Amino acid sequence: MNQADQHASHGSRTLLKVGLPALVLAVATLMVWQIKDSAPRVGRRVPPPQTRLVEVQPVIQEDVRVTLSGLGTVIPSRQLILYPEVTGLIEQMRDHLLPGSQIDQGETLIHIAPLEYQIQLQKQQADVALADSELQKEMGQQAIARQELELMGQTLSPEQEALVLRQPQLNSAKARLAQAKAAMAQAQINLDRTQIKAPFKAQVISRSVETGSRVSTSSELMNIVATDEFWLELEIPVEHLQWLEFGKKKALVTLSSPAWQNKKRNARLLSFSPSLNSGSRMAKVIISINDPLALTPQNQGEPKILINDLVRAEIAGQSVAQAVVVPDEFLRNGNQVWLLSATNMLEVRTVEPVYRDSHKAIIASGLETGEQLITSSLTVAVQGMSLRTVDNQQTSQRPEKKTSEGSPSRRVISGGALSGGER
Repeated sequence: MNQADQHASHGSRTLLKVGLPALVLAVATLMVWQIKDSAPRVGRRVPPPQTRLVEVQPVIQEDVRVTLSGLGTVIPSRQLILYPEVTGLIEQMRDHLLPGSQIDQGETLIHIAPLEYQIQLQKQQADVALADSELQKEMGQQAIARQELELMGQTLSPEQEALVLRQPQLNSAKARLAQAKAAMAQAQINLDRTQIKAPFKAQVISRSVETGSRVSTSSELMNIVATDEFWLELEIPVEHLQWLEFGKKKALVTLSSPAWQNKKRNARLLSFSPSLNSGSRMAKVIISINDPLALTPQNQGEPKILINDLVRAEIAGQSVAQAVVVPDEFLRNGNQVWLLSATNMLEVRTVEPVYRDSHKAIIASGLETGEQLITSSLTVAVQGMSLRTVDNQQTSQRPEKKTSEGSPSRRVISGGALSGGER
C-alpha cells in the first residue's frame, strides 16, 4: 500500500470515532422527545378558594337588666370614741367589757365615783331651799308694804309705787331662786354623767381605761361601732351612675365573698358620694348592710361581715328593652362584631354599646334576633371573606337529598353557645 492509501484509511477511522457517538446522542434525544410528546397530558387543576371554619351563636334580643359589680370595702355606718363629760375616778366597769364585746343601747358601761357630785347636788338643793325662803319672805314684805300704801291713801307715780312695794327686792329674790335651781339642775346632770352609757347598740373595738383610772373630759374611754348597720364603699365608673336607682327606689344588692362558701347576703344601695376619687376618678357609692354580724334571729347562720373586709357586690340597675348581650371577647377592635351573613360571608359591623364593663357589652341597636354572631378568632378578617360552619361542612359531606320538586334540601345554620378559635 502506498502512502496515499494509508492517509485515506487513517482519515476514515478518525471520522468514524468522532461521528458515531454524536449520531447515537442525536438518536437518543430524538427518542426522548418522541416519548414525551406521546405521553398523555394532565391538565392543571385550580384549587378551590379556601374557606375558614368558624363557630357561631345566634343573636337574641331581650329585656336586659344592667348589673354593676365590683369589690368594696366594709366601713362602719356609725363609729364613736367615748369620752367622759366629768372628771373623776373610775370605780366600776361592766363585766367582760373587752374588745369585741356586744353592748346594748342605754347600757351602763363605766361608773365614775359619784360622791363629790352627790355632795355638790346636795349643796345646790340647799341653795334652792334658801333662795325659795328668801323669796317667800320678800313676798311677805311686799304684802305689808301694799297695806301701808293703801292706809296712806296717797297717789304715787308708777316708779314711786314700785319702790314703796319693794318690787326690785322681789325681782332679786326671784332671780336668786332661779339661779339656785339652775345650779341644782347642773349638779344633777353632772351626777348622771358619772355613769357612761352606750348611745346605741354597738360592739367594742378597743378600750383605753381600767377600774381605778382617773379620767378627765379629754380621756379616751373606748372605741365602739354600731352593729345594726355597716356600709360598703364601692367605686364604679362615673358613666355607670345613670343606671342606678337611689332614693325611695333603692336598688337591690347581692353580696358575696370567697370565704362564705357560696353563701350570699342581701343589701340595699343607699347613696353616692358627691366627690370623685382624686386618683382613680371613679365615683363612690354607699351600700347599706343590715345586721352585718348576723346577730338577729332572722339572720342566724348567715355569713358575718366585718369592718375592712373586701366584699363583692352586684347591684341590680335599670333595664334596657330589646337589647343584645355580647361577651367582651367577641367585640373586635373596640366596637365591632363579626357576623356570618346568609351567604356565608363575613360581615364586619360597628356597634355602639349603651353599657360596657370588663365582661360584657349591652347593645340596644344594630343587631337583630336570628343573626349569627361569630365567636371564633380569625387571624385575618376581611369583609366578605368566605366562611363555613360545622353544619355547612356536614351538609356538604352528605349526599344531597332530593325534595319532591327534585331540588336539594337546604340545611339552616343553627346557633349555639359555642366558643373557640380558628381551625
